[in-house]
Amino acid sequence: MKLTLKSQAAIMATVISVTAVSLFGWSQREPIRREMMAQIKAQQTTLVRESADDLKQRLDAYLGVLERTAQQMHTVRFETPEQRTHFFESILPTSGLFNGMFLASADGKVTATSPYREGVIGIDITDRDYFKQVMVVDQPTISEPLHNRVGGEPVIILAAPVHDKDGRLIGLIGAALYLLQPNFLGDLRDMRVGRTGHVYLIERGEHPVYIVHPDADKTLAPLDADPAIAAAFRSDLAALPGPGGDVVTTQDIIATGWTLGAVLPGAEANRQLFIMRQRFRWSLVLLAALIGVSVWAAMLWLLRPLGRLHAAMTQLSRTDLRDAQPLALPSASAEIEAVSTAFHKLMGEVTRQRAELEAVNDASPMGLFRTDAAGRTVYANEAYRQLLGATHEEALADVWLARLHPNDRDAREAGWRDAVAHGTGYSAEQRVIVPSIGERLLVVNTAPVRVDGKVVGHVGAMEDITERARAEQASRVLTKILDSTTDFVAQTDLLGNVTYINPAGRRFAGIPLEADVRTLTVGDFYPPETLDWLREVAVPAAARDGVWIGETTVRGVNGEVVPINHMIIAHRNPGGWMEHFSSIMRDITQDRAAKEELQRSRETLQTVTDALPALVSFVDTNERFRFLNAAYEKAYGRPAATMLGQTVREVVGEDGYRSLCDSLRRALAGETVVFEREYRGRDLYRCEEVSYLPQFDAQGNVAGVHAVTLDITERKKQELRLRALTTTDHLTGLLNRAGFDERLLAALDQARVADTVGALLLLDLDGFKAVNDTHGHSVGDALLRAFAQRLARAVRPYDGVARFGGDEFAVVLEQLPHLDDAKTVARNVLAACNKPFRLGEITVQIGSSIGLAGFDGRTLAQSVVFEAADEALYEAKSRGKGLFVSADELSAG
Repeated sequence: MKLTLKSQAAIMATVISVTAVSLFGWSQREPIRREMMAQIKAQQTTLVRESADDLKQRLDAYLGVLERTAQQMHTVRFETPEQRTHFFESILPTSGLFNGMFLASADGKVTATSPYREGVIGIDITDRDYFKQVMVVDQPTISEPLHNRVGGEPVIILAAPVHDKDGRLIGLIGAALYLLQPNFLGDLRDMRVGRTGHVYLIERGEHPVYIVHPDADKTLAPLDADPAIAAAFRSDLAALPGPGGDVVTTQDIIATGWTLGAVLPGAEANRQLFIMRQRFRWSLVLLAALIGVSVWAAMLWLLRPLGRLHAAMTQLSRTDLRDAQPLALPSASAEIEAVSTAFHKLMGEVTRQRAELEAVNDASPMGLFRTDAAGRTVYANEAYRQLLGATHEEALADVWLARLHPNDRDAREAGWRDAVAHGTGYSAEQRVIVPSIGERLLVVNTAPVRVDGKVVGHVGAMEDITERARAEQASRVLTKILDSTTDFVAQTDLLGNVTYINPAGRRFAGIPLEADVRTLTVGDFYPPETLDWLREVAVPAAARDGVWIGETTVRGVNGEVVPINHMIIAHRNPGGWMEHFSSIMRDITQDRAAKEELQRSRETLQTVTDALPALVSFVDTNERFRFLNAAYEKAYGRPAATMLGQTVREVVGEDGYRSLCDSLRRALAGETVVFEREYRGRDLYRCEEVSYLPQFDAQGNVAGVHAVTLDITERKKQELRLRALTTTDHLTGLLNRAGFDERLLAALDQARVADTVGALLLLDLDGFKAVNDTHGHSVGDALLRAFAQRLARAVRPYDGVARFGGDEFAVVLEQLPHLDDAKTVARNVLAACNKPFRLGEITVQIGSSIGLAGFDGRTLAQSVVFEAADEALYEAKSRGKGLFVSADELSAG
């Protein structure tokens, strides 16, 4: 739309006024913004400095309380749980300041905690920085933020050294502040700067991390876990923020290596400035409206004659040119009346010529159309509308865009828009979807219409080439297929005369590619018996059914007879009359030989695997059996054919599948797996060795798994018997020395893992030599067997009882509630041994001496326990025999 002169004058005056005011406002925008940002940054700096000072004072206070507590204590180990409980109750006011407290020895082992947490006692903290600093510097310290060993909570640890009464450093007392629980650090997370800003606490260093972050999930996360905050901390903190930038202030806490920072989002910091700018913009809008209305009114008054002429021409433009009348302009000048008359005559001639052109276009069988300079359709003939299945109104509404195939729409529309934009011709084949007809292929060609060197529109023609394109495509595809296929393709007329042979067929028959085959007949290619079969069976069947498929023979280049797959197709014309036959043939010599060889290989494989005593199978990637040997029928009591195609789960059952599914999946992932599977029952023991070997295809992917299952029950039983012989005393059935060593070593490992206590009893019979010398070795052996039975009944079923040789015995007691319980067991053993032994007709009386030594998770080696028990046994025998001595009595006295 072209603006009137008065409108142009009003707009120009408005633009000049608004531009002047805007330039002034723009020149003052940055000074105002910088002054506001300086005030906000100063206030925020004061807040951060005060908060940092308060945080440092609190940390100093908490560390001082912990240090005073450490100075009042002289041990980090307690003999009983009651002592540990009493200690933590005595420091209850101190522990109330923290989320948890603990004690650790100088060797880095946690000895006590409050509150008690499962699995914490005994944890090694020698790798923690706070432990190293306390042990080296002998001063209180605050740790870097870290994850708790048990539970994984983010914490900081305050630690102070503990000294014994002689001033030696014996350990430390530690207190934990959980970063995600309510405390003075957690309060920082809820602290706001303004309405939307937050406070952040980070640990400085090469890899800074968040100690406090409004998002709890980012606690102890790297600084870059929040890119926006990381960028704020790394910006120039001394400079004022740029337009829209966040206000960032920080304060370092030197003693801890922390930095406290506050970030006020730029949106909130610039909110007042934004409100001022909005008000200024509305003022400009009102000023522009006032100036525009004033100037427009002035121009309307000054240009009244021109306005009357404009109104008359506007009325004429709204009238059909074929009905246009001379302009009626009362009191108009002679010049305006002459322009009106000449314009009316010109429009009459244009209307006549357009009507003639439209008549010619409507009679054309091609779709013709015309567009304006913007590419909008302004005319379409009847053929155009029929091609698109559109009404007159739809054609003028550019319905061709909606009819385009979805896959072509973007490219075709872009091509048309490009032609319109550059004033060039457009030519394309485009698929359209016509209602009630379907997909059609149209070719469109356009040319630009130029007037005085300017493109004022396009004219174009549209033609339906669907059937022609389909025929051409089918012919090209068929020719390409026939020339490329390795099958032999030939065509004959109804009399058997050859009319076509494709290149593959020519090479097979030894016919040059350029040779004329129309002199040949079917009798030149087929053996007599095959030719008779074709005439009597195949050709009549093809004529009846349209196609015949079977296996026949044909002669090759040297006259040899070759087996083929043969297809005969009968072709009829539209009237139903037979025209010719096509034959498609494939040499199956190698296929037939391969099938025979494959069948022989399968039969050989089946025979070999059926003779094996093992279960042999192949499982595909879906865990389905594709091959089974005869052993499966005996193992599962069903024919192998019924198991082929079933899954492993379906064949072996849920219990069996659970025992092997993990190994099978590892094999299907490409790993060779060999494992043993045991079955134990009241009267049954069976053990199998299962091997899974993956099968890879040519691309290196797993195609399946070969499974071989061997019954190794007898071998395993023999191994168990041999193991029993090597660890069992043949006379008493107790453990021998080798079995005792294994049992004691296992007991020490159990004590270290479960933090339990146990004991070792070494026994020596009193008076056994006299019985042996008086009554002979047979009575002595009987006495040893009887004593072994009493000894085994005097302890728990799962305690280890052993005979070293001669009259020396040992008992390994595990998982005792208390070490004193071992003394009770020793008394019971002495009482059982002091009773008379009836051995056939002989009754004898002997006694026993016992040496006792305890052990727990801190015991380093079995030799330490054995030597302690041996010394106690020696002491017991020296005191008069028939009693027990504990190793702790020797160390105490």
